[in-house]
Amino acid sequence: MRYLPPIRRRWPLLTLCLLLALVIGIGADRRASDAATGYGCVSQAGVKRSTGGTIRVASFNIHSGVGLDGVQDLKRIARLLKPYDFVGLNEVRQSFVPGLSSQAQQLASVSEQDWLFAPAERQWWCDHYGNGVLSRLQIGNWSRQPLRCTKGKGYRNLIDLEATLDGRSVRIFVTHIDRGQDREAQLERVIRQFLALPAATPAILMGDFNTTADDPLLSPLFMAANVTDCVSRAADRSADRIDWIFARNLECVTAGRVDAGVSDHPLVWAEVRIADRPAAVLGGAGHRAQ
Repeated sequence: MRYLPPIRRRWPLLTLCLLLALVIGIGADRRASDAATGYGCVSQAGVKRSTGGTIRVASFNIHSGVGLDGVQDLKRIARLLKPYDFVGLNEVRQSFVPGLSSQAQQLASVSEQDWLFAPAERQWWCDHYGNGVLSRLQIGNWSRQPLRCTKGKGYRNLIDLEATLDGRSVRIFVTHIDRGQDREAQLERVIRQFLALPAATPAILMGDFNTTADDPLLSPLFMAANVTDCVSRAADRSADRIDWIFARNLECVTAGRVDAGVSDHPLVWAEVRIADRPAAVLGGAGHRAQ
């Protein structure tokens, strides 16, 4: 038998280990999800559609389903979300196991709402983390738009969709802004896109902005004559709040904040309707009244 030096005998194993390390490195690396477009949410059986002129919308960073007690429990989150007609979700995850559903779908199955998962980043060759939507409104066209990311981690996106309220089209934006070096560019892009809608278009912008009311970047929203800072106006004027709902050409009837401990964020909500008076009467005074 021909003698092989130890290193020659081990090279197949070393090659296998190197290939395995390469595969693991590539799979574990987080990458941005692509832009996407579509029509409608994924329908759930038995969903009771919201058809009236007044709806309740909510924004909730679910912290991947983990509450302040360290327990991951999507069912208690779903029960909290059930009363709302439309919910914008942040920090939503998709299982790495093929065939298992996203947290948006799991929540929808309990809360009896339609759902949409809008991943912002991929890992292990799967879309796995981003934003989501739960809805009893009729949803039309939607788009998933990646936001600027220069640091290579913590990818973010914007959901832009059309919903029907009282027979009229309403644009709804859902986003989660980075807290790091890309925060300014991302927030400016989202606000600019929201305010660039046609002047009379009813619209809602919601999400975890990772910024508070004293941030100058929010000034264009506060100063716009037809935009209402719903949560500050009717419910929560705390200086450290970073979750927002802005309504444009919509009347904010009331709003609220729910601190249930099922996430590390509160849920913020607003009841809105199509404005029955000139948009200039509404406006950003909701924030300036503080």
